[in-house]
Amino acid sequence: MANFITNNKIDKTRWDNLVSSSPNGLPYACSWYLDAVCNNWGIFSDNEMQTAIPVCYKKNAGIKIIYQPKFTRQFGFYGKPNQQLITDYFHFITGNFHEVILGLDNELSDSCNIKHKKYIFQYLSLNNNYESLHKNYSTNAVRQIKKAAKHNFSIDNDIPVADFVNFFKKNKGSEIKDLISKDYLTLLKIIENAQKNNAAKIISVLNQNEIYASACFLFLSDKILYLKGASTAKGRQSGAMYYLFDYLIKTHCHKYQLLDFNGSRIKGIADFNHKWGAINGEYLFIEQYNSPASYKLLKKIKKIFIPNFLI
Repeated sequence: MANFITNNKIDKTRWDNLVSSSPNGLPYACSWYLDAVCNNWGIFSDNEMQTAIPVCYKKNAGIKIIYQPKFTRQFGFYGKPNQQLITDYFHFITGNFHEVILGLDNELSDSCNIKHKKYIFQYLSLNNNYESLHKNYSTNAVRQIKKAAKHNFSIDNDIPVADFVNFFKKNKGSEIKDLISKDYLTLLKIIENAQKNNAAKIISVLNQNEIYASACFLFLSDKILYLKGASTAKGRQSGAMYYLFDYLIKTHCHKYQLLDFNGSRIKGIADFNHKWGAINGEYLFIEQYNSPASYKLLKKIKKIFIPNFLI
């Protein structure tokens, strides 16, 4: 029998173990991640929590919405295969919510009876030694790494979280138009929660104590997820981010099976990811709007008259 359980009634240790032990488990679905990105969440599960999927929800002006929070890409069913639960889930979200904005594992494509699109992300199998992985680097990546090696770079793994978020905001934030002030607080909370669970590492490339590039990675079971990163102008000129990713691959390929780049559909970012030998993966994206016309008009008015930084 299917149940919806709110997060305050979930055995979070049991839930996190279910996510981490599932082949499709990613940090997005862990309780500490969901607590950072979503005020209201729960799980749709069978009675024994042998199969379950997270649900993030909210209510605006009486309109009930399921949504994919910022800094997450997709969710999936974790645990044992259960086709009946999957069917019940789609009935649950379409029958109880006016709007559904959701990313889901591509494997659910045959079960999804809602109109959906397919988007791509990139991932790299780390199931090989460094020398073999390096052979799949693009010539541009190899050239950038050689250029970076000429600088007096060092690696620092102890940059404070607040310093990293400020560095990211200063050097990358202006390029990401949908990030607003409160999102940086969310990013801070994600990393702090991950660190409390021994699931985060911030890697920075320094030149004489000056940060040229910095990136945060999250770890779950045998997977690494690239969360966010940025370079300064000097870092971009000197290949610092290439130096950083090469360091990550070199030092972690014997410990982890997969590096998930977290995206992207943006060509420039996807091209960077492919330079490491990464390939495309697919996920589903659902957008279904059955809200009243009055609510749609209210959203348009809010978008026109309320600046982003006040939302």
